[in-house]
Amino acid sequence: MDFRDRVNRVLKSCTNTFGEEVLYYPPDKNGSFKLRGIFDNDYQAIDPDTEQVISGNQPVLGVNLFDLDFEIKKDGLIKLRNLTYKIYDVREDGQGGASLLMHKCDHGQKVFKKKNSRSA
Repeated sequence: MDFRDRVNRVLKSCTNTFGEEVLYYPPDKNGSFKLRGIFDNDYQAIDPDTEQVISGNQPVLGVNLFDLDFEIKKDGLIKLRNLTYKIYDVREDGQGGASLLMHKCDHGQKVFKKKNSRSA
């Protein structure tokens, strides 16, 4: 078993244990896809050198890229817990996972940004 297989097993185990099913709508509005992700409604990015918060609290969905047969793109929508979020950044970790940084939307797809959040 190589390193990628081990990473995939760990990510899959975490996603199955802590994740939930969500719907992803690509920005081209061509259908939707079911996927599992670990949702964090209060994510804070920390600078590893200074240990200071470098971005405000924001919703983030962690996904296992090994589970997907499609590409998740910026400006796509995520629907979970009866709410809709717009993806403003996809940050791959280089090991098979990605964090989808999001803003909450209303039903008309207007994006609500928190005061402390910064767009990438």
